[in-house]
Amino acid sequence: MLTEALDRAIMMRAADVWVINNRGKAAKITASSDATTYYLDDVVVTEKQYAEYERMMHTHIKREAKCARLIRNRQFQLTRLFHHYKQETKNPIPDWEKEAYEHQEAIHKRQDRHSQ
Repeated sequence: MLTEALDRAIMMRAADVWVINNRGKAAKITASSDATTYYLDDVVVTEKQYAEYERMMHTHIKREAKCARLIRNRQFQLTRLFHHYKQETKNPIPDWEKEAYEHQEAIHKRQDRHSQ
């Protein structure tokens, strides 16, 4: 139950949530009779750049949802097992998720410092 697949799902979900929360941009398209203009955070971008950004965000959102389902399923199974065996043990998965997200924040802070 507490397998490598769960560990990988927790780490991937933390990475995806970080990207969704911190790399998301305000996307906007304006169309007139002669042209279509694409914006990301009020900066004009090409149609290709806009499409690539949309694809990237869609990938992260889909993968986050898939990982969240697996994690939720494992949490449910653990809760049932704890109840069945009358264990008063706390489910460790929420703590692991918090640690994974904090790890992602630390990684990105280091990367941001090195890129400046």
